[in-house]
Amino acid sequence: MLGEAVLAADSRQQAMSRELSGLQSQAQLLKLKSQEVDDVSEGGCACEMAMRTRDDGRRALDEAHALRGELTKRQLLLERQQSKVKAQEQLLAQERMRLIQERQARPSRARPGPGPGPGPASGAGLSVPVGGAERTLGDGAPGSEVVSVDPTVLLWKLRADEDREFLDREAAFIKQLTSSS
Repeated sequence: MLGEAVLAADSRQQAMSRELSGLQSQAQLLKLKSQEVDDVSEGGCACEMAMRTRDDGRRALDEAHALRGELTKRQLLLERQQSKVKAQEQLLAQERMRLIQERQARPSRARPGPGPGPGPASGAGLSVPVGGAERTLGDGAPGSEVVSVDPTVLLWKLRADEDREFLDREAAFIKQLTSSS
C-alpha cells in the first residue's frame, strides 16, 4: 500500500509537473501577447503622430499655395500698373514731340529766355514756368529748345515717375518673396 501511495503521489506529482509546465507555457505566451499589444499601442501613438505630421504638412502646403496665389495676383496687378505707367510715358513723349513740333512750326520771334542755343543752366531740354519759378523737363541735351509745357503735363510726368518708382519697389519685393520660398 505504501508502494501504491508512493506511485499515486508520484503520478500526481508528474501530473502537477505537466500542469505547471503547461501553465508556464501559457504564462510565457501571455507575456508575448501582452508585449505585442504594448507594441501595437505604442505604434498607435506613432501612427497618430504620423497622422498629425501629415495633416500639418497638408496645412503648410495649403498655406504655401494660398501665398503663391496672392503673390501671383499682386504680380499681375503690378504688371498692369507698369503697363499703365508705360502708356502714360508714351503719351507724355508724344505730347512732348507735339509741343516741339508746334514750337518749330511757329514763326520765329524774339522772346526773352534761352533760344535755340544751349539750354538753361540746369541743362534740361524743356522748361515750364510754375509759380514764378522755371521747371525743366527733357533729356538735358545741349542745344535743345525751351518750350512752354502745360503744368498738368508736368504733374502727369511727375506722377508717372512716382508710380514707376513704386512699381519698381513692389517688383523687387515680390521677387525677393518668390526667391526666398
